[in-house]
Amino acid sequence: MKTLTPKGQISFARIPKRQALPLPTILPLDFGVRIRRAIRQDMPQWARLRKALWPDCSVADSEQDITKFLSQPERYETFVAADGNRLVGFLEASLRNYAPKCKTSPVGFIEGWYVAPQYRRSGVGRALVEAAERWAAGKGWTEMASDALLENTLSHRAHKAIGYDEVERQVCFRKVLRARK
Repeated sequence: MKTLTPKGQISFARIPKRQALPLPTILPLDFGVRIRRAIRQDMPQWARLRKALWPDCSVADSEQDITKFLSQPERYETFVAADGNRLVGFLEASLRNYAPKCKTSPVGFIEGWYVAPQYRRSGVGRALVEAAERWAAGKGWTEMASDALLENTLSHRAHKAIGYDEVERQVCFRKVLRARK
């Protein structure tokens, strides 16, 4: 049902459009890395990859987020890239009611996307995104969105390389309020 392109990237052209991927799905790239849905046993390695993406994220926060992703499959899905027994990338996706410039609701949203440096530019990141896009399309959603920090130009280039268009830039603000007596 899946085909490999000459560069080892996965093509889902022959998977029926609304077919959900079975759990866990294993999609091999031609150099041994497989893309599959995350499972509970992945938690320690998944948390290690999350720490590489978000250095300020505590282990407790990662454990809480991972538990949420695994326990709410109607709203969240995570795909991992495995080289043998070692995880080398992940993509956390979610359902969001709104994403900037999207015309439909709900939309699939890339919450976090990371590939270990030595596996970048090999098709692993693209394969993770394609798996998430298939998950979203399987739920009947017609748009996928993502975001990146303004200074994360590597992420900007990666998104553009796989067909995502930049639609908005923003600066966020906050203010701590004093309790009123």
